[in-house]
Formats: sequence, structure tokens, C-alpha cells
Amino acid sequence: MLKGISIVKPNRRLAHSGDDATSAPCLPTLVGAAVIAAAIGCTAKHVYTLAKQNQIPHFRIGALVRFHPQEIAEWLETCRIAA
Repeated sequence: MLKGISIVKPNRRLAHSGDDATSAPCLPTLVGAAVIAAAIGCTAKHVYTLAKQNQIPHFRIGALVRFHPQEIAEWLETCRIAA
């Protein structure tokens, strides 16, 4: 998990009419560029640049850019350079 980022799991699940609430999928909590930037020590502008260049996993929802913290943690592991 990213340092300083905690994933808040919702205490209620989305239910569709007629569906059992326990079988409905739970949506991931997405975060903005500022949260990722603070966690990895750069600016939000740099995070947006990485997303624009498709170098970092992200979601585009209309004009919004959002990130899944677990995917970012996995991506960071691929960036590790062994000493």
C-alpha cells in the first residue's frame, strides 16, 4: 500500500432491485492526482503528465483523471531499480 494512503471500504454495498445486497460488487475507491503526488513525492502536474503519456495506470472519467491506489502500488514495484 502507498505510504500515507488508506483505502476506505464502504460499509454498504450497491444493490440492484431484486438482487441480494451481498452479491453486488463493491466499487474501488479512486483518488486524485494530488493524493498520488503526495505519496510518491512529486507534483500533481507531473502525475497528470505521466497519465497523459500512459506511463501510469489511471482512469479517465470524462475530463477527470483518477487512480486506484493498489494499481499505483503495483506500478511502483515495476519501477524499482535493484541496487
